Order: sequence, then structure tokens, then C-alpha cells
Amino acid sequence: MIYRLQTPVSRGERSVKELNFTDEPKVRHLLGMDTQRDGTVAQMLQLVSSLTSESVELLRELTPEDYAHVRQMANEIYSRFIIPQNENEPEDDKSDPSKPTVKRGLPSED
Repeated sequence: MIYRLQTPVSRGERSVKELNFTDEPKVRHLLGMDTQRDGTVAQMLQLVSSLTSESVELLRELTPEDYAHVRQMANEIYSRFIIPQNENEPEDDKSDPSKPTVKRGLPSED
């Protein structure tokens, strides 16, 4: 996915007119978010940096309009890592230990 910036950004001699998001996101792209302790914007910039191979310092120069679009694109990629709760499945009842925990995914081979 490519996002063409409305306002190109520069950092030093590097100038960027578009951000090229990876077509094959991996868990490793999410790991940098864990190192950020200064809020969701810092985490999002770290994620975008990881997905686009652009520096966080350069991404800090995005305009609000470009940041909103870039954040939306990153959120769409990030949401691929989250399994949505199926409305037809009951939620896990952790208050009753006699009820089995519902696990989603591939069955394990025991």
C-alpha cells in the first residue's frame, strides 16, 4: 500500500513524498510499539516507522491531515492481528472455573 503525502516531509537531506507500507506485515512490525512509553502517538509512529521503513524522526514531521490518513492505514494493518469476537459465540466466563475456556485458532495436536 502506498500513501501519497498531501504535504511532503523532510528530515535533513531526506525528503519523502509518499509512504510505502509493507504488503506482508509480521509480528516483528508490532514489537517496536512495546518500547514506547510516551503514549499512543509515539506507539503509532513506531508502528508506521516499522511498516514503512521510514524513521520516527521523519514521521514526526507529518501534517495532521497526513497523520490521520497514515494512522488509519496503520490501524487497518494492525487490526489484521486481532481476532474479532464472533457475536454468535458466548464470551468466556472466567468467573466460573468449571466452564472450559473457549480458545480460538487451530487445534493443537496432542
